[in-house]
Amino acid sequence: MDAVATDLIDIERRDANQEAIRLYQLAHDTAALNEIGSRIKNSQTSQACCQQIANRLHEYIADLQNQQNQPAADGLEIYVALADGNAQPQVTAISQADSPPNKSPLVESVAAAIGECLCRQGNAVWPTETNDRHALRCHRRLSEQHSRPNLMTIPLHDGEGKLQAAVMVACQSELTLRARRFCFSLAESLGSTLALVKRAEQNRLQRFLSMTCESLRTRKAKIAMQLAGVIFLIGLVPLPYRIPADCEVQPATRRFVCSPFDSQLKNCLVEPGDFVAANEIVARLDEREMRMELSEVEAEFHRSSRELDGYVAAHESGLARLAQLETDKLQARHQLLNHRTENLELRSPIDGMVISGDLKKAEGMPLETGQTLFEIAPLQQLIIELLVPEDDIRYLKTGLDVSIRLDAFPFARWCGIIDRIHPAAEIRNDDNVFVATVLLENPNGKLRPGMQGSAKITSVWRPISWNVLHKPAIRCLRWLGW
Repeated sequence: MDAVATDLIDIERRDANQEAIRLYQLAHDTAALNEIGSRIKNSQTSQACCQQIANRLHEYIADLQNQQNQPAADGLEIYVALADGNAQPQVTAISQADSPPNKSPLVESVAAAIGECLCRQGNAVWPTETNDRHALRCHRRLSEQHSRPNLMTIPLHDGEGKLQAAVMVACQSELTLRARRFCFSLAESLGSTLALVKRAEQNRLQRFLSMTCESLRTRKAKIAMQLAGVIFLIGLVPLPYRIPADCEVQPATRRFVCSPFDSQLKNCLVEPGDFVAANEIVARLDEREMRMELSEVEAEFHRSSRELDGYVAAHESGLARLAQLETDKLQARHQLLNHRTENLELRSPIDGMVISGDLKKAEGMPLETGQTLFEIAPLQQLIIELLVPEDDIRYLKTGLDVSIRLDAFPFARWCGIIDRIHPAAEIRNDDNVFVATVLLENPNGKLRPGMQGSAKITSVWRPISWNVLHKPAIRCLRWLGW
């Protein structure tokens, strides 16, 4: 009897010890679960929350395995994927990772296995029973391809049963019973906590503002703000707005030498670039055809005069009147030809330079009445044509100061005042511009018509920031459809 009683006492003592151990383990696991929950509550985003779950779960499972002398810590990986309603969830966090996972064959296989578990709406364990192997093909493929023989996937639901995320535990050796039970106990507790974090998670604007506020507290941010303040104050300093414009030198006065009647060019006596004086001969016209025509008219005039005398002697008044008209006509023609013969020499109307009219190779060519032969302009006074862009015309008026630089003299500068603004816009170089003119003295003849360059027109006073940014701002508004 004493032996039986002793055995019973030993059994009861062993059961009590096992119960105490079980209660201790349960309390330890509950404390660990509460610790994980408290850590993820402090997460700012759901992604950070998933990373906390992966890291803390990895630490605790590895500790449990080490307590049971199981070498699972080396090959242990924890994957967490948020449930967003998609058929194929995306892996959000991996244990002991510094950044969100990138796409890789392993991550895609894990996502497929988690999606398979979510479709089954229950826990998934691999290796599994034979009758359940057909429903875990993605788990089997992951186990075979990536050396993860033991897989366990647990969906995380909140208190209302709504799916929040899924956790996959992958290891090379089999997990202990206590580790598996601990993983299964995560479902509702962590799911509810994750749901709270999702509700409290800031939207993109709030996150941006929060990050901005955090960054502004740093020393570099304060220095940047001070520099920005200095730049802002500098931008308020007023300066004159300088209107950029292309420019071209043109004669202030020009005269054209034209052909006075139909004829032929006999001699060209000047070339472009030659200086000529007023009334100087620049070309001669051929007189041969006019003299021949003049001889013919003189002969017709003598014949008509004799006919007139005969009609008068015969008292034929009607025929005499017709002969008189014919005689008057021939006399007028004779005077016209005499006038043309006397004006065969073309002369310059003013002192100046021949700007255009290279007719040396055109001697003997026929000319038409009004055809321009030479352009002559004095160079003592020139005008600068400023091609002002259309969007700057509202800041332009006569009397504004102009600074001019020409391509021919890049280190020289001329100053002037706007004398006149053309009322209508013109197309120059495929741009719609308004032409303003500046009168410029050229006593030494340094400037020549046709020279081009650029000019700056000193206009209204505006802040530096307006001078720099108003045109880009207008272009942005037009691009936006303003």
